[in-house]
Formats: sequence, C-alpha cells, structure tokens
Amino acid sequence: CMGICGGSAETDDCGVCNGDNSSCTENINCENLMQSQCETNWQCEWDDDECDFVDCDEFNYSNCNLSNECEWINNECTEIDNGSGSGSGSGSGSAPIPGNEINFKKRVLKFKNPKLF
Repeated sequence: CMGICGGSAETDDCGVCNGDNSSCTENINCENLMQSQCETNWQCEWDDDECDFVDCDEFNYSNCNLSNECEWINNECTEIDNGSGSGSGSGSGSAPIPGNEINFKKRVLKFKNPKLF
C-alpha cells in the first residue's frame, strides 16, 4: 500500500496504510486538524482549505463498515436512514453509550467494532 512492490506495509482494519488499527476508535474532530493530520485520517478530508468529515458515499467498503452512520448496500456506502425525518411526533429510544460517540456540527459519529473479520 506504500507503493513498494513486495514491501511489507499493509492496510490495517481502519483503512490506514501501514497503520496499527488505532485510528478506528479515536475521537477525531476533523475540523480542528491541520492539512497533514487531516489527510491521514480515514474519516476526514481536506477541501477548500479546511478539514471536514468524509460523506458516507465517499467511503470504501472497509471504512463504510467502521462508521455507525453508514451502511454498505448494493456495492455502495450510504448514510443510514434512522427515521428521524421531518414532522412531529413522539418517540422513544435509547441513549448512546457514553464515550462511544463524537458530536460535531449536529453530526454524531459512532464507531463499530473495528474488527471486520
């Protein structure tokens, strides 16, 4: 994955070349990263001189499965429809487990178990 034919570098479970699987569970705030940091985090992208979260439709299969906000359907990654569309109504649900979420810009990223196999 580092462009060295026959090299020993492999992509880890988080989609990072020569990574150590640590970025799967890190609480990343993409908006606070410098360009060099942004470009090395699978859930972030550098665009228009700022770092922002990658949309589900831009994830590959592995990264799609790392995010609780996305799901792999028909060979593409899409945002999970949580049924929270517009309209009024009451509902109930369960609260996320503390420490298992990241809140930014009214967006919550929850990470699945990084073990894919």
